[in-house]
Amino acid sequence: MNGTRCRVPIETTDRRHAKDKGKDKITEAKQGKLAVSHLNFARLGFDGAADRYLAEVAVQRPDSVRKSTKNPNGDPRKSWEGGPMAQLRPVFPGRRLNQITADDIRAFQAKRLGEGKHPNTINHEVRALMRVLRRGKLLSRIRDDIKLLPEKKVTRVMLTLAQKQLLFETAALKPKWQTAYCAALLTANTTMRPCEIKRAKWADLDPVERLIFVPCSKTDAGTREIPLNDEAWASIVAMKKKADSL
Repeated sequence: MNGTRCRVPIETTDRRHAKDKGKDKITEAKQGKLAVSHLNFARLGFDGAADRYLAEVAVQRPDSVRKSTKNPNGDPRKSWEGGPMAQLRPVFPGRRLNQITADDIRAFQAKRLGEGKHPNTINHEVRALMRVLRRGKLLSRIRDDIKLLPEKKVTRVMLTLAQKQLLFETAALKPKWQTAYCAALLTANTTMRPCEIKRAKWADLDPVERLIFVPCSKTDAGTREIPLNDEAWASIVAMKKKADSL
C-alpha cells in the first residue's frame, strides 16, 4: 500500500472471518494505520528506523533531543541524541533492523575499540542501538547475548590554585582568547557546565539581583538560579561590551 509492503496476522482460523478481517486490514493500510506498527518498524532499514526513532524521541522526550549551535533547525538526526546514531549508520548500510544480530554488535564493539575509542563511549553507542531494537520489539531475542564493555573510571583531579592562576593568566594574554577566558571564569565561579554556558542567553540574566538562570541542563536538578560573584559578573560585563562593540 502506497509503496509499503504490509504483512500482518489476520488472527483467526475461520476462512470466512479471515476474508472480512482481511478487508479491514486493507482499509487500515490505505489509511496509513499500519505504517506505525512494530512489524513495519522492524522491517525498516537501519537509517529509516533511526530517523523514525529520533523523530519520536523529539516529541516524547524533547530534553533528549536538543538543538545545538551547529543545528539551528533542531534536526533530530544531527542532535545530541543523534550523535551515537551517526557512528552506527555506516556500520549497517542497507540492513533491515530485524537482520541485526548479536554478532554484528560484538563486531561493532571490536571495530570501535580498534579505533581507540573509550569503552564508555562505545557502551553509549550500543545502548542507543538497543533502544532502537527495543522500539522494534527485537531486543529480547538477542539481549542475553549482548555484553557491555567494562567501563573504566577515571579519577578526577581538581586544579590547584597555582594551576588556575596560570590558566587565567595565559587565557588573558591575547584579545582573541577573551571568550574562552570569560567562559573559564564562569565555570570556576558558578559551577556551570560547558553546555550550560554555551546555551546561555542574555534573557537568562538578572542584572539587578546579579543572577543567572539555567533553564535547561543535563539533569532536572540542573535547572537552577546561580548568584554571580564579582569575578563571574566581570566576565558577563566583558562579554556584553564585546557584543555591543560588534
